[in-house]
Amino acid sequence: MRISPKAKTWTSDSLATIVWKPHFNMGLLFTCNQQSMGLLQSQAAVWRQAFEVESNREKGSQQFNLQIHLIQEEYGETLEALFALDTSSTESKAEALKELADLVFVCYQAAENMGWDLDEAIQRVFISNMSKLDDSGRAIRNNKGKVLKGPKYCLPSLNDLVEDEPKE
Repeated sequence: MRISPKAKTWTSDSLATIVWKPHFNMGLLFTCNQQSMGLLQSQAAVWRQAFEVESNREKGSQQFNLQIHLIQEEYGETLEALFALDTSSTESKAEALKELADLVFVCYQAAENMGWDLDEAIQRVFISNMSKLDDSGRAIRNNKGKVLKGPKYCLPSLNDLVEDEPKE
């Protein structure tokens, strides 16, 4: 990974390039030219490098524990914002959206800390969730509206995303 402060670009070894530039009203604007790393995963890597955050995958380490604490904190703030949501208020809706985004952001930080490709994991979970449809392509729901696993449900395979040494 390389960050160029002059050009305000970051390039990873995976050929993803993020460019950021000042915007008069919105702070920094980011654009991503990606070939293999998703935008959110790329942003997590850029943030960690720009703020000099070292990764530590050891359970119980200060960095590992910080990631867990941040997820707990943002989860609580997200719940508060959603429970207090006033759907007639733009400010209330914007606050709830911000808290959802913060929660996703810290989850991507945790994945980046662990060296996990969360974008790929989400893609696989999406495919798995779509396999919950029944033979007619309809959702099967319980009496509370929760979607249940259909007859063709396939559990997502994520083992290769968490292995320390990639298989050849």
